Amino acid sequence: MSKKKDKQSILYVDGMHCAACEVLIEKAVKKSPGIIDAKASTARGEVVITHDSKQSLDISTINESVQVNGYSISTSKLDASSDLSFITFSNNQLLFHQDKFNKLLPALLIAGVLIFGFYWLSESGIAAQVMVSETASWTVFLLFGLVAGASTCAALVGGVLLSLSKTWNDRFKTANNKFSALLPHGMFYVGRLAAFAVVGGLLAYLGTSIQSTVNTISPFIALFVGGVMALLGLQMLNVKWAQRYKIVLPKQLSLVPANSDRSNELYGPMLTGVGSILLPCGMTITAFLMVINSNSFTTGALNMVAFGLGTALSLSLVSIATVGFAFKEKYATRFYQVAGLLVVFFGFYTINAQLNVFGLPSANDIAGAFTSQPSENSQAVLSNQSVQVMSMEASAYGYSPASFTVQSGVPVRWEINNTGASGCTNAIIARGLFDGQVNLKAGMNVVEFTPQKKGNYKFSCWMGMVGGSIIVT
Repeated sequence: MSKKKDKQSILYVDGMHCAACEVLIEKAVKKSPGIIDAKASTARGEVVITHDSKQSLDISTINESVQVNGYSISTSKLDASSDLSFITFSNNQLLFHQDKFNKLLPALLIAGVLIFGFYWLSESGIAAQVMVSETASWTVFLLFGLVAGASTCAALVGGVLLSLSKTWNDRFKTANNKFSALLPHGMFYVGRLAAFAVVGGLLAYLGTSIQSTVNTISPFIALFVGGVMALLGLQMLNVKWAQRYKIVLPKQLSLVPANSDRSNELYGPMLTGVGSILLPCGMTITAFLMVINSNSFTTGALNMVAFGLGTALSLSLVSIATVGFAFKEKYATRFYQVAGLLVVFFGFYTINAQLNVFGLPSANDIAGAFTSQPSENSQAVLSNQSVQVMSMEASAYGYSPASFTVQSGVPVRWEINNTGASGCTNAIIARGLFDGQVNLKAGMNVVEFTPQKKGNYKFSCWMGMVGGSIIVT
């Protein structure tokens, strides 16, 4: 057919939030009669259709083809009210849109309750009841994984699952088989467990020679992933400016390759599961370090598979919820709003934690500004002797006291009594005061250093979730 007989038309799409959505839209639209080509754009919220100029577009047929995956198409541009940005800047003014806020309020309340539950579980000290060691059995690693999946892993891996849920549900759910939408989640866990087996065995085989490397690269990876999650969450909320920034996988790793059957498409979620091992929370790193010291490939692989299975059992609740709500149309929109808010929260929560690890300004500093007066959780160290002594307790609930004041140029003896630190809290980093990290053993631990420069220094666990400050005067 000659190009002279071809015509281009622009249709507007509601519901797109990522590159995978674009592929789904294009595949569905191309199946309609008379359609030669289709190019979708999330940023513009449209699909450009090339079709036979002698044949008029059947909008209802095209709409039916995309509605199966949760999208809708119209000939008129969508109302900007679909953008849930209830705070915007215009003409150098900060504007508050009450109507948009009201639409999002129920989701904000639900997300707030879930975030409160996350904080409660993280601060409850439950993890202290299940501690892993070099000699722990695989059953202990399994229990440790269960706790991790419901707490610290929920922020990183749970956030990733939520951000991918809409794409997977749109592609795999069918009216006749609700369980089909669980297939990509299952493949995700298969890939994750396989990666844990291989990496766990290799870590045990290679031993402590790579321990410092694991600790060094983890914060950088977590910082990057936190930024990606925050962006994906904003896209799930249909925030238009966020739609301009595409996160595109290589074609061979695409979640929905343009020319593939469903069995091949499952490789995408599986590879995502393999890659999720690069998103280690503090408790995951703790498990890694324990298998490093086991010096047995088989033991390391078995223990990390058990840990991974534990996290999968907890995280599967996220998978079941995403699939369950996707089949209830009156709840689906609200669910994705809640999911988007949670993904944004976990993204910024992760970014904030890594800022603490690097000793950079973070939200913790803002919170500390409101509690800057001396309290029972702060300690001014007397320096009338040759050595300044800081006494601190590290427990499952954090560090106490969490704020110290010392003088520069005077040696410091930091006495840390570990009464049950768990997960990432059983190691301390204090950039600018001493190099590396301090791995806490049970009982008394001693760190000696001499602060040279005045300033406010942060100390934290290796993932930045828990920490405090040392003021050098």
